[in-house]
Amino acid sequence: MRRLFDKFDFVVVYMDDICVFLRTIEEHADHLRSICTVVRTGKLYARPSKCSFGVDSVNFLGHTISKYGLHVDQSKVCAIEKWPEYQSSKDVMSFVDLPVTTASGLLKRGDKWHWSEDEHRAYLTIKFALQQAPALQLPEFNKPFVVTSDASGFCCDVVISQLDGDGNDRSVAFMSKRLGPHEQNWPTHEKELYAIKLALSKWRHYLHGNRFD
Repeated sequence: MRRLFDKFDFVVVYMDDICVFLRTIEEHADHLRSICTVVRTGKLYARPSKCSFGVDSVNFLGHTISKYGLHVDQSKVCAIEKWPEYQSSKDVMSFVDLPVTTASGLLKRGDKWHWSEDEHRAYLTIKFALQQAPALQLPEFNKPFVVTSDASGFCCDVVISQLDGDGNDRSVAFMSKRLGPHEQNWPTHEKELYAIKLALSKWRHYLHGNRFD
């Protein structure tokens, strides 16, 4: 279905979800006419109860998108807040793909289930972090990007950001990767270089052809 809308630069299509973005209500009307024409000629169908028009924010792929940036869907936050403690490794997998060393250690195949105070603290830390997740700024390609990376003994973390009009650093995206057993034996400088490599590869579509620090 995505190929039907490739000619438009004001629409994002993922599977059967279509998101149309614009700056003015007049543009909205024109864009919708174009989209509806493609839907009709392509013999596609849209359920009215799942459509929203003329809104200033929209839930799309588990996030709330508005002119202020990308926020975690509030319904997801409420679900996380009410999530019970783990009782097995299957509970850990169903909760979230955990990048945290202590909690992700519970996923090792063949290990006996063990829930101690350390795991409990990691669980609460993850829940709090997800509930307090900051809004992500929408990228502005006329401004330079800033890539910040770090590495520890167990994982690599990278952030891509931009400065706003007041000079404040605003995050565009985050990424974290747990290091494998052999990667954990690398010297610190190799882990840090690996974090930079991850950032350049993951965010190539942001950084290629653009200035960044």
